[in-house]
This record gives sequence, C-alpha cells and structure tokens, in this order.
Amino acid sequence: MNDARLSSIPRNLPFEDWFAIQQLHAAYALSVDGMDFDAMGRLFAEDAVLDLDLVAPDLPARGRTALVGALRSRRESAALVGGALRRHVISNLLILAASKSRIDACVVMQLLETRPDGVRIVQTSMYTDVFRRAGGATGMAGLGFNA
Repeated sequence: MNDARLSSIPRNLPFEDWFAIQQLHAAYALSVDGMDFDAMGRLFAEDAVLDLDLVAPDLPARGRTALVGALRSRRESAALVGGALRRHVISNLLILAASKSRIDACVVMQLLETRPDGVRIVQTSMYTDVFRRAGGATGMAGLGFNA
C-alpha cells in the first residue's frame, strides 16, 4: 500500500470513534458470514457505494439496497461451495484521516474456508472505507459506512 496518508495518520482520535469503527467492521463480518442481510443493511448509509475491484454487472453498487443485494448474491453463491464454512477475519484497523464528520480507515480481510480436511485462506483483501457521522451524532450509533 503506497498511501501518502500513512505519513500523517491522526494521532488524537477519540477512543470511542476508533472502537465504533472496529465494531462496525466486526458487525459486518458477522452479518455477512451469518447471512443476516437485514443486519448488514443497517450498517450502511442509504447512499453508500460498494466497489470491489471486480468486473461484475452489479458493481459498483450504489445505494443501500443495491449494495446489500450485491453482497447477498456473492455470499449465497459462496455458501453453496461444497458445504465449506467460510468466515471473514478482519484485522489491522488503521485510521487514515479524521475530521468531525468523516473518518477514512482501512483494514485487512482474510476469507477463511473450513473443511473436514483443514482450513485454507480463500482470499485476502484490503478494505478502504469512509465513515461519516449522521447528524453530528457521536459514538457507534452515529457512524456508518459510506461511499
């Protein structure tokens, strides 16, 4: 990752904001792995955009409904792969920029697949997200994924 923002990462972000973002990432991983798409939808702003660097007819997905639909189709088709259990593991949360209304962050994601004969890493990715505060709210309830 050659990101110039790494040389000036925020040093005084309130712990509550960092924790809220960590919790949102965890809630995303648990909702997608549990195929709880209603819960997943509540994590995203209405005008959120999803771009996975894939060539797909439904990407980039614009708006909460389209975004959840795109993630649903991928997760449901992946769930049919030979009965393997797939889990998203998210780590290395780094806040790249922060203001009163917006926080830019990135995390590393590993998709693990568990089968009777062992565990393998199916995919590794870096998620780069923009969070915005809804109506000046603070804490986890006031943060949501955004475009």
